[in-house]
Amino acid sequence: MSKSRKRLGEIVMEILAELYANSTPSVDFNELVENASIDKDGRKVIPFDDYEIDDTTMRNIVNYHFKKNRLTKYEKSIVSASVYLGPSPRSIIKKEI
Repeated sequence: MSKSRKRLGEIVMEILAELYANSTPSVDFNELVENASIDKDGRKVIPFDDYEIDDTTMRNIVNYHFKKNRLTKYEKSIVSASVYLGPSPRSIIKKEI
C-alpha cells in the first residue's frame, strides 16, 4: 500500500534534517526554515548553497530512509525528486587520489 502524500512529505523533511545535520557547516534544518527570509511570492528562501555534503554521505542517508520506511519504487522516485531537486545542501564529490 502506498504511503500518503503527507507521510512522504514528512520523510522528505526527516531526510533534509539529517542532511543538514551532516553538512558543512552543520545546521539544524528546522531552525534554518524558521529563520528563512521570504521572497516576493511568499516562499521561504533556504540558502542551500551555503552548505555542502559529501555525495556518498548524502546517498547513504537517503537510502537509509528508503529502507527504514520501506518505500516502493514509485515512492522512492517522489522522495528522491523532492530531496535532490529541493532545498538540500550542495553535494560534493570527493575525488580519491
